[in-house]
Amino acid sequence: MKWAKFSAVVVTVVAAFVGLMYLRFSGDGSESVGVVVAARDIPAGTVIEAKMVSIHSAPEANTGPNVYRDTAQVVGKLAAYKIASGEQIVPAKITAIPPWGTGLSGLPPRQSVGVGFGN
Repeated sequence: MKWAKFSAVVVTVVAAFVGLMYLRFSGDGSESVGVVVAARDIPAGTVIEAKMVSIHSAPEANTGPNVYRDTAQVVGKLAAYKIASGEQIVPAKITAIPPWGTGLSGLPPRQSVGVGFGN
């Protein structure tokens, strides 16, 4: 009976040790870095405000290519596509706001017809 209790204690200690070592070394080995993520859904065509984004800590191996690391890099830019809440913000999803009179703002308004005379 003593051997059974002793064996149970030894097996428990070894299992606990193995479990702790697994938890300690099971990480992917990469450090965590701060990345800019959407704090809420951002519809396409929306000018990004500071309250719409936040910094989230993520393993470097799980970050996308060219992710932003500072919210100042995206605040004031235009969401070119819908950005879901929690999604990492990458350059492909945002664009600079075009100056007045260029880009889409230079197109005729709806219900109008553009007529061109030229060579």
